[in-house]
Amino acid sequence: MTLQTSEQTSKIMAINKDIKDIVAFSKTVIIRKADDMTGATEFLSKVVSRKKRIEELRIKFTKPLLDQKRVIDEEFKISTVPLLEIEKNIKGKMIAYRRAEADRIKKQREKDEEKQRKAFEKEQERKRKALEAQNLNKKQQKEVDKELKRDEEAFVPQENIKQETTVKSDTGKISARKVWKFEIEDEKKITRKYLKVDEVAIRQAVRSGEREIKGVRIFEEETINSY
Repeated sequence: MTLQTSEQTSKIMAINKDIKDIVAFSKTVIIRKADDMTGATEFLSKVVSRKKRIEELRIKFTKPLLDQKRVIDEEFKISTVPLLEIEKNIKGKMIAYRRAEADRIKKQREKDEEKQRKAFEKEQERKRKALEAQNLNKKQQKEVDKELKRDEEAFVPQENIKQETTVKSDTGKISARKVWKFEIEDEKKITRKYLKVDEVAIRQAVRSGEREIKGVRIFEEETINSY
C-alpha cells in the first residue's frame, strides 16, 4: 500500500518532467575549450540545485512518517521489554537445568560404561580359561591371544542414556543445541588472518597529512565539486 498525497503526486510529476528536460540537454554538453567549461559549470550548478531541492522535498514528505515510526517503534519496544526479560530468565533456568542434567547423565554413563567393561573383561577371562583348558599348542594359543586382543581393542561401551534435545508442549516446542563461541583474551596474540584493516583511521590520517603508511599506496586524485 502506497501512502501518497495529491501534493506529493503533483510535486513528483513536476520533478520528473523537469528531469526529462535536463537529461535531454545533458546529452548536448560538449567540453572542448575554456568557454565550454564555463557553460558546463553553469549547467552542473543547476543539476546540483535540482538535487538539493528534490532532497528537501523528500525530507518534507518522509520526516513526519519517520518521526511517527520512531514513536510507534519506541512504544512497542517498551511493551516488549518485560517479555524479553522473561524469555531471557526462563532460558537461563532451562540452560542451568540442562547443565545439571548433563552432569548427572555423564556420571551415570561413566558408571554404566564401567559396569559394561567389567562384564566384558569377565567374559574375556572366562573365554581365556575355557581355551586354556583345551591344552592348545603354541600356534593355536597365539591365534587365540590375537583374537582376544582384537576383541579388547574393538570393545566400545553402549550408551544407554542420552539427554533429550527437544521438548514439546501442547502449544510450543524448544530445541537445545551446542554452538561454539569465543571471547578475546589477548588481542596482541591474534594472528594477522583474523585482523581487519581500519580504513576509517587510515582515511583520517591521510586527510590529516600522513603520506607514508606501510602497505598503503597514498596518491592524489583530482575531483570536481559543484556549488
